[in-house]
Amino acid sequence: MNQRHYRYVVAWAIAAGFGAASAADQTSSTDIKTADGQTVTVHSGQPAIPPDGPHPDFDRLDLSKDGSLSPDEASAYPPLANDFKHVDLNHDGKISKSEYLQWH
Repeated sequence: MNQRHYRYVVAWAIAAGFGAASAADQTSSTDIKTADGQTVTVHSGQPAIPPDGPHPDFDRLDLSKDGSLSPDEASAYPPLANDFKHVDLNHDGKISKSEYLQWH
């Protein structure tokens, strides 16, 4: 298989989504026939997301005791820091207690 054809096959496999993988089983494989009759098997997978344990209490993260979490305060809990812009529903640059409770 030439390099150009290989790239096409890989791009096609990516676009096809490597088959249907369930949330529990995040691995899959797809067999692709090349123009010259060879079979190429593409394997893909993603490690399971490890459980992050119980969420810390809002008041414990709110070090300034102002009733909201700044990005710096949220950084104490990496999953929250990672989701900050999605948790901040009103996009005011901070997370209120109600936004935090809706998130977890």
